[in-house]
Amino acid sequence: MGFADDADVTELPLAEPKRDAEPKREPWEGQWTNLDGDYLARAPQPRDWLLKQGAEGLFPAGKCGLLVAPGGVGKTMALAQLALAIASGFDWLGRDGGRQGYSVPKRGKVLLVLGEEDREEAHRRLYAAAQNRQAFAFADAAELEHEAFAEERRAEAAARITLLTLAGMPCSFISRADRYNEPTTSSFLDAFRAKLEREAGEEGWRAIIIDPLSRFAGLDAETDNACATRFVQAIEKLATVKGHPGIVVSHHTAKVARSDKDFGADAAAARGSSALVDGFRWVANLVRLGDGVVRFGVSKSNYGAHGEPIHLRWDTTKNVDGGALVRMTEDEEAEALGELGKKFVASVNGAMVLELLRNPMTPTAILAALGKQPTHENRAALGSFLNDKLISSELVQDAGKWARPGAPKGPKQKTSR
Repeated sequence: MGFADDADVTELPLAEPKRDAEPKREPWEGQWTNLDGDYLARAPQPRDWLLKQGAEGLFPAGKCGLLVAPGGVGKTMALAQLALAIASGFDWLGRDGGRQGYSVPKRGKVLLVLGEEDREEAHRRLYAAAQNRQAFAFADAAELEHEAFAEERRAEAAARITLLTLAGMPCSFISRADRYNEPTTSSFLDAFRAKLEREAGEEGWRAIIIDPLSRFAGLDAETDNACATRFVQAIEKLATVKGHPGIVVSHHTAKVARSDKDFGADAAAARGSSALVDGFRWVANLVRLGDGVVRFGVSKSNYGAHGEPIHLRWDTTKNVDGGALVRMTEDEEAEALGELGKKFVASVNGAMVLELLRNPMTPTAILAALGKQPTHENRAALGSFLNDKLISSELVQDAGKWARPGAPKGPKQKTSR
């Protein structure tokens, strides 16, 4: 059998070369930046602040923060009030007796996610805050008398709040087959983020508030650094949805922090893995100081000032279930800290303090000698005690040092020129 000559061979069409699929998107797309010559001379965009205290920025938009508090101190109520403040543009942890709380430079759309409450309980919280003229500090004294004005402001705020209640529902952002597998984000998180994008509206989200961390971080986040880090990354991912919202997540304190007020005001008071506090860019603490007295203070801030701590009290003047947190007046604060001063001295033995002051000492040195941290409360409490003893002539004060009358004066401090 011979071969046909070339002229008889039927030419088959060549196969189309395989075309590569669309190039895969690199995980760092949009983040890889080659700097141009003007980069270091060109001023960056001013930071967008979610909260400010006076002229100082307190918590930036687009970043992730942690509110740490023991159970029952009022963190869910404080967060409900935060949602109301951002939606309205009025102060958070409002003013009493004319004292301002934390200002909201720009109002916007807020998602309040409550993992432990149902819709009825969430309604109670928001209603209590909105009805309280100190917690919802939207007007001056004259306007406060007009209920129609108040209702208008409440309606405007409500229109910017979206509520998601998840009591009894599994809602972990993190998934892990077992302790030997790498933690990954869950299908719940994917669906949640997609919903955020769909519901963002024209302006996008201004803030997302999540309460509490334990419902969303997965079973191992408080005991395993890898899971904790993965959870922080999940929260950071939420901050990239339309509007670049600030994210605030509440978390419980460790057991030791519940009995130690000094430690309770520290960022490290958060329960569980240290990777949680390390990962969040901003940490604030609510600490119960005494009956009806709560302290709010920032213990970690990577972008702004810590600000001054403020003292709050529960206000139930509207006879609304639970009441709301409002800032103390100066007189209330002085009285409360005075009472704390008495308890503080009693806890370390007042006679011991007087014994120390046989030689002149500064308040900081006194606290150190007593084994107490120089926190705002300890300084204020000690100051109350010292002033009482000054009035009764049991102590004298000179150049910032306190001593018993007749105590030898220490050497004068040398000043450098």
